[in-house]
Amino acid sequence: GPYTAECSVYACDGTPSDCVVLALEEAVPSPAMVVSGINRGPNLGDDLTYSGTVSAAMEGVILGCSAMAVSLNCNEKEPEHYYETAAAVAVSLLDFLRDSPQAPGVLLNVNVPNLPLHLVKGVKITRKGVRLYEGKVTRLKDPSGRDYFWVSGRPEDQLVEGSDVWAVANGFVSVTPVHMDMTHFPSIETLTSGGAEKVNFK
Repeated sequence: GPYTAECSVYACDGTPSDCVVLALEEAVPSPAMVVSGINRGPNLGDDLTYSGTVSAAMEGVILGCSAMAVSLNCNEKEPEHYYETAAAVAVSLLDFLRDSPQAPGVLLNVNVPNLPLHLVKGVKITRKGVRLYEGKVTRLKDPSGRDYFWVSGRPEDQLVEGSDVWAVANGFVSVTPVHMDMTHFPSIETLTSGGAEKVNFK
């Protein structure tokens, strides 16, 4: 196989999160870091909430590890997929993180432009941007005349400077620190003071 005798490799027939749970419970109980990916395709903006790659990194954080999710901004229509670029970026970030540990409860969502390494402009530390889809649901008919639906759509990114979608669109590696606690704290006060806890059940 492609691995040296010194490299322990395991396979798991499960979801990305399952793989992390199994690894941390059985195979590698005390890893330096959980790295998921390289994902084929980006996990930018709101897409990170759907992502198996990001969820695997989340599982690592839940289980007390530092974690990083790595995705390559490519699609099946492109003739070249520069996974070697994403791999080189991941290794460089790992080297950096050895001396700059992450805060507890935070994962890094890394998106790499689909370019040769020498054309990548650098790294930007970003916030989660907005990625919406035009024509997300398409109605089609099968050979029997029954309707079925194809969920896809063309991404319409809001290219706001400082966001992950902006960084990758401009040839930079995007590194977004993602906090596991998604609570909107101002709304706790608003809902509480507005009487939400006094709602009467019918």
